[in-house]
Amino acid sequence: MESHCERYVIAFNGEIYNHEDLRRELEQTVQVKWRGHSDTETLLTAIACWGPDVALTRLDGMFAFALWDRRDRTMFFARDRFGEKPLYWGLQGGCLYFGSELKAMPELGLCSGDLDEKAIAQFFRYRYIPAPQTIFKGVNKLRAGEVLKARWTEEGLDTELEFYWRSTCEASAVATRKNPADSETVENLLKTSVEGRLNSDVPLGAFLSGGIDSSLTVALARQLDPGLKTYTIRFEDSRFNEADHAMAVARHLETDHHELTVTEQDALACVASLSSVYDEPFADPSQIPTILLCRKAKEHVTVALSGDGGDEFFAGYSRYARILNRWEGRPPAWMRKGYAWASSLPVSGLGKSGEKIFRTFMNGRAETLEEYAQNEVGFWRSGVPVRDIAAGERHLFLSAWPGADDLADFDGIKRQMISDAMVYLPDDLQVKVDRAAMACSLEVRTPFLNQQLARAAWSISTDNHMDPTHGSKSILKQILYRHVPRELVDRPKQGFDVPLREWLRGALKSWGEELLNECDSTIHDIVDVARIRRVWAWHQAGGRREGDLWPALVFLDWWRRWQA
Repeated sequence: MESHCERYVIAFNGEIYNHEDLRRELEQTVQVKWRGHSDTETLLTAIACWGPDVALTRLDGMFAFALWDRRDRTMFFARDRFGEKPLYWGLQGGCLYFGSELKAMPELGLCSGDLDEKAIAQFFRYRYIPAPQTIFKGVNKLRAGEVLKARWTEEGLDTELEFYWRSTCEASAVATRKNPADSETVENLLKTSVEGRLNSDVPLGAFLSGGIDSSLTVALARQLDPGLKTYTIRFEDSRFNEADHAMAVARHLETDHHELTVTEQDALACVASLSSVYDEPFADPSQIPTILLCRKAKEHVTVALSGDGGDEFFAGYSRYARILNRWEGRPPAWMRKGYAWASSLPVSGLGKSGEKIFRTFMNGRAETLEEYAQNEVGFWRSGVPVRDIAAGERHLFLSAWPGADDLADFDGIKRQMISDAMVYLPDDLQVKVDRAAMACSLEVRTPFLNQQLARAAWSISTDNHMDPTHGSKSILKQILYRHVPRELVDRPKQGFDVPLREWLRGALKSWGEELLNECDSTIHDIVDVARIRRVWAWHQAGGRREGDLWPALVFLDWWRRWQA
């Protein structure tokens, strides 16, 4: 779309939830003859009036866009604050390439298909590839809250990357606020955010797991939309099933509730589409029920609300306290030096006992809470099975996360919350949901991902996030008590997990064995297939290695389809 002044041209992906408010404000500043009612036109007019840098700070939405400034011969790229929408880019031969899908880059001729071994190593450790890297050399992801400016001059193409939103800076700015947000403030902000995301001219629903975040989102949405449809997943294995809790909440709130039972055979049918849905290797196991849930919702609605973000902003993960306690009880400095030396040794021939000891070395060598936390939640902790990547290359795995200096203003719990908001939230959770939804033409909107709500959450002390009376996520529980009975709130957090251990010994076993037995010679030069096969055998014999095996199998499946 072209701006009214004809200076700017934009390619836009996403939604601006406050664009009607921006329109009213613009109308008081300049005379505008609107062509239509789209948020893209509102964004272009805001850019023409205020400039792209200022306009960005005014947006509440999920978006990625590319803007061409004809007068200054400058390209301006931006991605939303929390990484809900993707944007890929790269430079080659004096040309700049960009797109909203990674698969477009090779088609444009940007890359020859050379894989980035460091990105593969990060994938095996985290089960996703953190921005700015991608699976391909020479192709980058724009990070959440980041801007890329490219200007053509007589000397050539100049590029500059900068952040317009950085969670560490935003959290620092409100950390010492004299009047931190309370539950009433948070509820009002969340209600406003929900209202903005309900603004739609197509059928709308919401995901409902029965947990705190989704239940609160649905409770507030139900006040504004009496006919709200809700959707949940049911597992046959009771250890992973939250459908009964979701049903109880839906009954109390009187929503039009729908559920889908997911079986092993559903999982087997779904794995064939993973590589096409996610473009590059991605291995959060809950991607399977997420894809199926999106397909179910799409039968009735075009837009769905999600409760993602509540855990990262309101201290919802029990691992935060567990990791901090273990970190504070770590070995003395002289022992950690020994661990650091031992962790640099090769691991390819280690047996089960050796790998267990090696994991102790990897944890014991950690010099910061951030490094320790990533070792605790990562996979292949005895060293990733990637050729030419030594287990001791700790800088590779830490480079994606904010450093200890960036988080020095915060206590141990807040440091983990902010780190997750900057990396895990955009590069895992948002990738999982956005790609699954887009694959079936469903739009997912996330009320917790709002800048004012994030600032409010970061202003709250850790003691108030995790008080003795309510436990973790205390503020959100206090709000939810006003909308549903306490007995529907006060239960252990379950999480959106799947019975992957059993699936890999059941319906997915033949799929896994086929991948491991039909590896071509090229893949052996990239990953240690023999080591992956040993871990597979341990798992089939009763071990619990599904967490390590899933990224390995997803990578092998992606490789096979990419080669084809």
